[in-house]
Amino acid sequence: METKIFARTVLWFEVAAFSLLVALSWADEIFGVPALLFGGSHQPDFREACLETIVILAVAIPIVSRTRRIVARLFYLEHFLRVCA
Repeated sequence: METKIFARTVLWFEVAAFSLLVALSWADEIFGVPALLFGGSHQPDFREACLETIVILAVAIPIVSRTRRIVARLFYLEHFLRVCA
């Protein structure tokens, strides 16, 4: 039971990290963080934020799905340990 909670926690951390990346990308476009920190002008370009979101999702979806499959296989193999022991 403890392993299932740990596996769900890992998946939630992955999803939270990728969501944070998307949120930071959009916050950068909306608020102009580099312009606020270093000075200069800010011109929001929402196409860039959309492209960054697409790239992040293109990386996040396979990683989260692969992790989910690995965790499911781990539970499947753990079942055999109980049977064989």
